[in-house]
Amino acid sequence: MTSGRLPLVPGVREITLSDLELGEKIAQGGFSVIHKGKLNGTPVAIKKIFDPRLTDELLLEIQNEIVMTSILRHPNIAILMGVIPKIPDIYIVFEHVS
Repeated sequence: MTSGRLPLVPGVREITLSDLELGEKIAQGGFSVIHKGKLNGTPVAIKKIFDPRLTDELLLEIQNEIVMTSILRHPNIAILMGVIPKIPDIYIVFEHVS
């Protein structure tokens, strides 16, 4: 999967960095950081993968997260708004929920 980008996921909007406006950091995990931000003016949460050691296993986890969040619809799950699938600078953009 290390072809320079993650595979396309049907129904998931592919965006570019120029579509995003990165705001303050609101959370951090083991391999990602989450920022408030805007996607073409709409408030969003932006998950940026920062782990420099993107193994095939980690890339499969990220791909699975994108696939699952593109399918799931529930009031307690943020809606997936788009992705930047370029390795190693992967961004996953969700609706911002206060």
